[in-house]
Amino acid sequence: MEEALRGRYPNLGQEFTPGQCMHCANTPCKRVCPTKATGVNADGIVTVENKKCIGCKYCMTACPCGLLEARHFWYGSHMPICFIVSALASGAALTVLIVYFNHKARGIEMPPVYQEFMYAMGKLQALFLGILLFFVIWKIIPGLYGQPPEKYETTMAWITGPLAFNFWFFELGLGILIPLIIVANRRTRTVFGVMIAGLLSTIGIFFMRYDLVIAGQMVSMRPEAVEGGGTDCSTTSPPSPKSASSSAPSASAASSIPWRSASSTWKAAIATDFTQVLPGTLLPSSVGRRKPAFFFAES
Repeated sequence: MEEALRGRYPNLGQEFTPGQCMHCANTPCKRVCPTKATGVNADGIVTVENKKCIGCKYCMTACPCGLLEARHFWYGSHMPICFIVSALASGAALTVLIVYFNHKARGIEMPPVYQEFMYAMGKLQALFLGILLFFVIWKIIPGLYGQPPEKYETTMAWITGPLAFNFWFFELGLGILIPLIIVANRRTRTVFGVMIAGLLSTIGIFFMRYDLVIAGQMVSMRPEAVEGGGTDCSTTSPPSPKSASSSAPSASAASSIPWRSASSTWKAAIATDFTQVLPGTLLPSSVGRRKPAFFFAES
């Protein structure tokens, strides 16, 4: 919803213009809403009732037009290219593994033509891994610069929090840097070396996918909803849409993200987030509601 002020003080008026929604005839966002807050009025306009909305952002995830964002860590201009490059790298690695172990399992020596193929695949791996390294760095920079709400906390959890070992050892070290060094060096770019590089990069890309899924859910989108149990993540609440563009979270708030206090805190935060937003889950009546960061209409 685009908000605009009209007139001059003290005679001011406020205009609301639906700018994001395409108002589909068949609305998937309405079907996935767990509280039936999303609906369609008599004119075919898709609306969200503020009093019913719990901020789970399932409607954003289900949007077929890609106009809405659910979890900021999963979105960005680099993500489609990063997925393609990582798929090419893992595809090249798996091809190398199949060729190598196929000859080993049959107990035959690899013909020269296959050896040349392995050398060529090693060079391709070096290219793909180099590009993938660039996109990993690109993914970190916008997550830290300006401390964008939710994305900053998730990025910090990824590189310095509970997923730091996965990132630095498996993703970056085992999955990119070591294989890149092996296939970029002529002395180590042998048939066996290319196979080892493919094996390591396959393991690293697996952890890359794992961390992407887990990290994106580590910061609760409804931090104020925890009452009586779980973890109080109130310090991680992102600012309202109006203040998000004008101010960044303070250093004290940034340092108080859920996984800072205890090792089990982030696990409780994930569990709390899941139990409160999954469709079909009973929501406690005492759960607080926060105005969603997208357009809404009062019932």
